[in-house]
Amino acid sequence: MSRILYICSSWPHGRSFGGQIRSLYLGRALQEVGSVDVLMVGSEAGDRDAQEKTAREFSTLPPIEPRLTGRNGPVDKLRRAFDTRYLDIHGFACSAADRARIDALLGSYDLVWLLNSRTPNLIQRWSWPRSHLDIDDLPSTYLRSLAQSVTGLGRRMKLKLQQRLMYRRELRLAERFPSLSVCSQEDRAYLRNDRIHVIPNGFERPQATPARKLEPDSPRLGFIGLYSYA
Repeated sequence: MSRILYICSSWPHGRSFGGQIRSLYLGRALQEVGSVDVLMVGSEAGDRDAQEKTAREFSTLPPIEPRLTGRNGPVDKLRRAFDTRYLDIHGFACSAADRARIDALLGSYDLVWLLNSRTPNLIQRWSWPRSHLDIDDLPSTYLRSLAQSVTGLGRRMKLKLQQRLMYRRELRLAERFPSLSVCSQEDRAYLRNDRIHVIPNGFERPQATPARKLEPDSPRLGFIGLYSYA
């Protein structure tokens, strides 16, 4: 049986949102083809309740919480703007000890599956042989949408520049990973790579049809996502 290291950006049984749901069901799908060890790398690493719930279904490794890097000098800003190989673009990264621990793990697995395009940058590693990156979100598309909605020419131009820089980085993900996947055909076309796989988002069908609580013609507003979005 293949050994799979599943590096998540959120606990499969953590707080409920789109990324968590994808993390859970991808983990379950991977368990159908191999032996899976879950390594959580992200801000939720200290959520003991989520870790215990995840450990009831998956084999888990000690989680890693990235820390502030403090790299914000003129050289760092220039590299973030122009060097698409520069990895400290989020202001957070794993410690040297944690990176060494991950490096030591990689050779023990047949496949490394990473969730979220931020994760490999937080680990501060460029090349990922025998790995697959699942891109559940494209930051540049968020910046593009934000640029279309803000008022003020200066703010709009700054967001457009940030979107272009992030997009250049996203196009280089195909150089870093042998295999990639996204959530939709639109994201696949956006990244201009026919070798990218599409793994659509979904949900667990309820056993019973939910009862309608509003009249059919009642006004309603649906929002799917985190309230941290603008």
